[in-house]
Amino acid sequence: MSFEEIFDLLLSNDANQREVGSIALFDAIDKNLIKHFEGKWRLTYQEADDLSQMSMFKIVQKAHTVTEAKKFERWCWRVAKNQALDYLRKVKREKEVIDFNSEKFIDESQIQNDHDEVTDTDDCVKVGYKKFTKVYPERSYALDLQQEGCSIKEISIYIDRTPAATKEFLSQCRKKLIPFIEHCLDIK
Repeated sequence: MSFEEIFDLLLSNDANQREVGSIALFDAIDKNLIKHFEGKWRLTYQEADDLSQMSMFKIVQKAHTVTEAKKFERWCWRVAKNQALDYLRKVKREKEVIDFNSEKFIDESQIQNDHDEVTDTDDCVKVGYKKFTKVYPERSYALDLQQEGCSIKEISIYIDRTPAATKEFLSQCRKKLIPFIEHCLDIK
């Protein structure tokens, strides 16, 4: 069922239709929200599950405020993002909220490039990617989504950017990854 159809069900005057819409919304978005909260916001599964439930409740409650059915899916993700931000503020974890502009404050000379003792290229890349994830969690999340086969449109919804900005962001992510793994090419 499409998000437009779910939207129409949620706006129905018939309580049974609204219930069907709520169930369809859950089926369409719950697992993706949990994965999103765990990936982007680095929350535990339980926190992510709780946030997913709160987000869906808010979506069902406020669906009538959306003006166009075609904007409903993106609006759902914005509600989820706002729920996550509210949650993180409440538990005083603002420092873990990933700010797209925070990267300009990272001194790349401080990145540990001790090239852990690895014996093959795959292990080296895994270690480098793990370090990359610690420094750039938002960028690694976007690259993970792309690696999993998500389309640019899907990724743009998850990271709250336009498709064109998402393509550019992914390109920049790959460039930022290079210093973490380029030394792996020397391993034979």
